[in-house]
Amino acid sequence: MALSGLKLFLFSTFLSTVSASLMFSNMVLHEQRDSAPDGFIKTAAAPAEHVLNLRLALLNSDIAGLEQAFYNVSLHGGPFRGYYLTKEEVEAFVKPTSKSVSIVNEFLASYGVSAKPISPAGDWLAFSVPVSKANEMFHANFSVFQHVETGKKFVRTLAYSIPTELRAHLELVHPTITFENPVSHGPIISSPLSNIIVSEKSLTARQNVPSSCNFKITPACLQALYGFPATLATQSSNGSLSDVPTTFISVGVKSNVSDALDGLLDAVNFLLNETNPPHTLTTSYVQNENTPEGYNLSAS
Repeated sequence: MALSGLKLFLFSTFLSTVSASLMFSNMVLHEQRDSAPDGFIKTAAAPAEHVLNLRLALLNSDIAGLEQAFYNVSLHGGPFRGYYLTKEEVEAFVKPTSKSVSIVNEFLASYGVSAKPISPAGDWLAFSVPVSKANEMFHANFSVFQHVETGKKFVRTLAYSIPTELRAHLELVHPTITFENPVSHGPIISSPLSNIIVSEKSLTARQNVPSSCNFKITPACLQALYGFPATLATQSSNGSLSDVPTTFISVGVKSNVSDALDGLLDAVNFLLNETNPPHTLTTSYVQNENTPEGYNLSAS
């Protein structure tokens, strides 16, 4: 009896695995780019055993509702003007549906993969797999790309697919087609304004406005124009306006983070896990403009 029961269990497990595999067998192209960004070259196929730390962004359940809530509290003269959403209220808008969580985890389980949530709302999942399995799961071709200027190497793919059953539940997989810019730049204090010129009327209406503010905006311009101190995003003096309390956060490098974009996401999720997260967050980073939009929207 015991042997028969074991055989039945193994057989049912086999059938479940086969059923799940068939369920997710129809794949559709999800994201792609024609070529690597400027400054990168493809050097070789990624080693099959190289481990990828992948992240999945699940679709949020009610982004439209969240946007409407923001409009409601921002509308001048509106009944909700000046109100704030609590952390729990925001998470209720952005959390994925139970169906999304269930079907994405079912897909992962069909490959023997288990993911863990890395965001308070559960809209980001993380797991690690070798390149060989990632290629199989997402019909991808992970390769080694080298940044010519720095020599730094990245494992990326120029395209990947997902099962058709996940199209309404999964926003993106990272890192796949997103390349970071490994070149470090110092903070930028001012930016030339080629198309935006401050009118002379608006300038003469205010005293002590430097004439250079017609062509570029600096912290001194902002203070003269609007009456508040302005500093770089990475300066602890950002709170000098009305004695607003601020905390300066310096984020180090983790050995298991594949790139700076992952580090940025980790920092955001760390703050979101706080009981009382900051109401305002300012940061600085340098990134090529041809970074795919999907990751930028999901991480923001």
